[in-house]
Formats: sequence, structure tokens, C-alpha cells
Amino acid sequence: MDNNQQDPPEINENLQALRFEYNFRRYGVVFLAIIIIAALCGLFSSGFLSSAHHENSASSLTVDYDRFARLMSETEVNVQVKNSGLAHTSVDFSPTLLSHYQIGDIRPQPDKMYSANGHLILVYNENSRGSPLSLWLSITPKTFGKLSTTLQANRQPAVTFSQFVFP
Repeated sequence: MDNNQQDPPEINENLQALRFEYNFRRYGVVFLAIIIIAALCGLFSSGFLSSAHHENSASSLTVDYDRFARLMSETEVNVQVKNSGLAHTSVDFSPTLLSHYQIGDIRPQPDKMYSANGHLILVYNENSRGSPLSLWLSITPKTFGKLSTTLQANRQPAVTFSQFVFP
């Protein structure tokens, strides 16, 4: 062997930095997989995790809505009221609807609409066919966080639905 050959230079490696890189790669892949699976299930858009259905104890009022919404982005809420045989159907929304949401469109248009003590009350004349009233509201969240709204139809048991609004 030649005496002119030198040993390779020693590299001072930071063991803490190597452990950090190893753990970042190891858990980063799992974290990315969780985000992708959540997105495919509808956590950030429409899908299995995002849609919700609530019904009152008397099964006379149901609400279908999206669990997640974006601030200042319109979302739809479907309210169905079974035919009660009364001359009028009234749907009463809690004050949180008016304080946390901007109402864009109500389909079908109510025959009468008024506000009392902060509650929004929609009144519909009963239809002659006996089919349930299907009411669509286009609402836009004005604040972010978890927002809960209670509604009641014809003084039957109420339904509360909650929506998480992303900023």
C-alpha cells in the first residue's frame, strides 16, 4: 500500500438532526395519507363526512345540511315538514340564524315571513295534495367556528343542527 494515501476525512454528523429527518419522513407520510383519505371522504368538500341529517323526536321535521362550510361561501339547507293537517305551516328559526348567517334565497317563497324576538318565522299555506313541505334555504356564514341553529315547525319538537365554518 502506498504511504501517501490518507484516511477519508471524518464528517461530524448531528445525530439530533438525523433523528428529526427520520421521524419527519416516517410520520409525514402517514400524515399526508390521513389528509388524502379525509379529503376523499368529504371532510373539505361534499361527501360522506360532510352531509348530515337530523330529525325531531316526532319525525315531523327533518333537516339536511353540510356539516362543514367556508366563511362567506353559500351553502344549502333543506328543511322538510310533514303535512300536519293544519291550515298553515310555520317554521321558526332561532335568533342565531339571523345573527350568524346571511339568508340569500328561500325556496319556495313563504306566504308570510316575519321576525319576532329575533326569531325568523316563515308561514306557508297548507297545500291540498298532503305532501310534505320541502323548504330550501341558501345561507352564507358571516362568522367562523361552530354555529348551532334550532328550528321548530308547528310547535312540534325542535331540531338543532350544527355547522363548523372554516375561516
